[in-house]
Amino acid sequence: MRILRYPLVLLVVVALFVALFGAATAQDASVPLVEVTRAIELIEDSDYRFSYQVYPNVDATSRITGEGERDADSQNWRYTVASDPADPNANRANDGEWLVIGNIPHHNTAEGWVMAMDFTHMGIGSAPTPFAMYESLLSLVGPDSEDLEPLTLVGRETVDGVEADHYTFATTEVPMLGTGRFDIWLTPEGEGFSRVIVQTTSGERVNRVVYYDIGQDVTVEAPQ
Repeated sequence: MRILRYPLVLLVVVALFVALFGAATAQDASVPLVEVTRAIELIEDSDYRFSYQVYPNVDATSRITGEGERDADSQNWRYTVASDPADPNANRANDGEWLVIGNIPHHNTAEGWVMAMDFTHMGIGSAPTPFAMYESLLSLVGPDSEDLEPLTLVGRETVDGVEADHYTFATTEVPMLGTGRFDIWLTPEGEGFSRVIVQTTSGERVNRVVYYDIGQDVTVEAPQ
């Protein structure tokens, strides 16, 4: 065959192909982390509105649900809490409307706004944390660990009637995260994202937070 007369040329071509293909693969593999990190940083720095379905603590037998908004400039929050009416063991003490002003929660009760204790807003703010710590996690367990299913782009999906790019990773008995699956759906808009959904699944327990109106102005003031 003629090509065998030029072994050096063949080797150069193969080496060039491998180099280019390998570089492209490495670059493509980094895209999920870049996009997810961009979305997390945007959420950390921006005003947004949100809805949620989360277990309030490790002993809870059902999820609480609600919606609200966060004022990034003041770090103030406004949101609602509703326990599961079908769960006889649910703690209903925190049901209703909440304001967090200067890191101090206020509950709207029959006596008006009173200072009380609630951590729902902290759960909303920290929901993307597994994705924020993914790179450190990768360094900790190593990219070839059987305990870590790497972050990948599943593809574009329609979620609640809106198109979004779905990214996911999973862990097995990994420090700080334990065993679970971590999903995030990003809806690109301009240079940012109009909606971000974060979902954590551990066994039968699923926590889900939807961030929307990201970057739109929100003002949360002290109760009058």
